[in-house]
Amino acid sequence: MVLIFDAYDAAIELSDALSESLPEVKFIVSMRTGLHSARTHEILMKLPDPIRTVNLNGIQQTDIDDFRKLLDSIGISTDVHRRLVRRKYDFRDVMLALFDNATVRSGILDALNPLLDDAEYKRVFIVCHVLKWVGQEADDALLRIVTRSDPYLQIRRYPGVSADIFSFDDDSFGVRSSLLSEYLIKQILTAEDVISWIYKIVVEAVKRKSERRNQTTLRRLMRFSPLYQAFRNDVRRLERLTDLFELWRRHELISREPLFWLQYAILKTEANDLQLAEAFIETAYGRAHEIPGFRTYQIDTYALRLLLILETRAADAGPVRRFDRIIDKLEQVRPMIGDVNYRWHAVQVLAELEPFVALRTGSMSNGERIALVHQLRLLLQNMQLLTAEARAETGADKVERKVERSVETIVNANPGVR
Repeated sequence: MVLIFDAYDAAIELSDALSESLPEVKFIVSMRTGLHSARTHEILMKLPDPIRTVNLNGIQQTDIDDFRKLLDSIGISTDVHRRLVRRKYDFRDVMLALFDNATVRSGILDALNPLLDDAEYKRVFIVCHVLKWVGQEADDALLRIVTRSDPYLQIRRYPGVSADIFSFDDDSFGVRSSLLSEYLIKQILTAEDVISWIYKIVVEAVKRKSERRNQTTLRRLMRFSPLYQAFRNDVRRLERLTDLFELWRRHELISREPLFWLQYAILKTEANDLQLAEAFIETAYGRAHEIPGFRTYQIDTYALRLLLILETRAADAGPVRRFDRIIDKLEQVRPMIGDVNYRWHAVQVLAELEPFVALRTGSMSNGERIALVHQLRLLLQNMQLLTAEARAETGADKVERKVERSVETIVNANPGVR
């Protein structure tokens, strides 16, 4: 027997019980690439052995040739061809390019504009697509509370177009394509509309965070970087997102979340308000200490990055005031290099060492230079233990060269350091 799970969370919740009662069953679990990367450790721990991965992202040359012929035959191929001539191909990129073709875009707008002029339908439409964008299926109870409407009633008011966008029956419904959701959020819907609903979804999800799906919704929708990238066409995106985080900050339950303060610190770094970013990181640690068993890995890696940026941009040439804290964070981050769940972030943050060393070596004491070189060499040892696959995933080769150059810079500046 083969069981196919289109929803990752359902697979994790049910696989133990099903594998016990059906020992010969085979599972096929579909998951987005980002989810696979972020939760590899959980996948290996909770899904039954043996596990094999099939990557569906790649496109072969024969696929490219066939797809070009198909597009040529209907006259919408020009801008998609530009995506296909790249050396690396991804179906998601090609489909997003296809959506943005002038002819296809015009068709999408013609179909959707009458629906989006309907305020009640629009709010159900946006909330469903926001959830699909972050890999979550529409939850009936959450939808009703957030939209203050009957989602089934709204969707069925426009059966023709809705049938192309949604799959539904008497018991459930959901958006068919996460690709379409991503395209609509980034290219069709306004940032102002989408952000207002993101706020409401997160407020309701935090009230229900005991449920796994709501934890996932919180974690994904409060991440600053994907939100900032999604609204890149809006010149006021940083201002709008700052307003959003300020609203969340005033909500008692959200303000208790350590990862909210981490994301707010990332926003403030983007806004070049580094002092406030540093304060928010300290708040994140404070909130984390209030939660028994909370692991601060994400906060630790960003705290190191922020400390390095702060000292790199220091206005004076005086002592490196945060040196001891930088060393402490390097010691915390070093073991993460070998952890499949955190190694990407752990490796990437080390790229900030080279500009810090280049600008601040002269401000360090001889003892500080010796301590830093010792830490850097330990980091290099850990990076050299990574497999070829892990090195490719994390970009470790490039970062390792940056760390090596940092060691050389310190040693050359002070030959007494070895």
